[in-house]
Amino acid sequence: MAFRAVIEAICLEEEVPRRNLEKKINNLVRQKLITEKEAKRLHPIRFIGNDSVHEMKVPNENSLGIVLNIIEHLLNNIYLIDYDSEGVLETVIDKFYQFERLLKQCIRKMNDGDEIPLAKILNKNVRRFNSKLNDFENELIVKINNNEYRSLSIGKVDVYGNDSIQRQHFIIKNGS
Repeated sequence: MAFRAVIEAICLEEEVPRRNLEKKINNLVRQKLITEKEAKRLHPIRFIGNDSVHEMKVPNENSLGIVLNIIEHLLNNIYLIDYDSEGVLETVIDKFYQFERLLKQCIRKMNDGDEIPLAKILNKNVRRFNSKLNDFENELIVKINNNEYRSLSIGKVDVYGNDSIQRQHFIIKNGS
C-alpha cells in the first residue's frame, strides 16, 4: 500500500485528475509525465496493493524489490534528475520564470544602453528554447510595457548584423 501511496502522492502533486489509480496512471502518460512503458510498470504495483488490502495477500520479497526499483525510477524520472541537473546542465527552458532567470544572467554581461535583439542577448542560449522563444519574447514585451520587467526597455525594430530579418530590439538597463 505504501508504494501505491507514492503513486497517489505524485498524482496529487502533478494535479492528475481521476478517482481511481488505474485512470490516474493512464493520465500520467497523457500528461507526458511518464511513458507508456513506465505506466505498464506501475499497474502491477496497483494490483499488488489491491491484493494486499482486499485479500490480505503478502507480496514476496523479490516482488517488493522490483516494485521499489520502479518507484525509485519514477521519483528520479519525474523529480530528482531535473532538480539535480538544473544549474549544472544546459537544460531546455520551457517555463517563463526559467527564461527570466537566464535573461537576467545574460543581461549582466551586456553594456548599459546596448540596443540589440533578444537572440543576441541570449547568445548561444537560444538553442535551449525549443521554439518557445517567440512566446517568451511576446510575454516579455507585455511585462516591459506593464512596467513589470525593468532590466530592458523596448527598442527599435530593425535588422541586426548580416541578418536581413527585422527583429525587435531591446535596450539594456543594467542599473535597474
